[in-house]
Amino acid sequence: MESYTENWDVERIAFLDLLILEMAITEAVAIPSIPTRVTSMILEIAKFYSTEKSSVFINGLLDKNFSTLKDEKR
Repeated sequence: MESYTENWDVERIAFLDLLILEMAITEAVAIPSIPTRVTSMILEIAKFYSTEKSSVFINGLLDKNFSTLKDEKR
């Protein structure tokens, strides 16, 4: 996660946000039949259960992660 959070201390990321990120990335890797656009629906969970800006932050990190996974053909 640290490689995707330039200029941001990972310890400052809300624990729930880290769990949501982990769920989305695990789903994308473990169940490749699910399109990443559907995996992005996890942002609705972030909007409901986490902070006001969490969904925007998580969306940015997921975008970077999904791009890397795609480049690595994972």
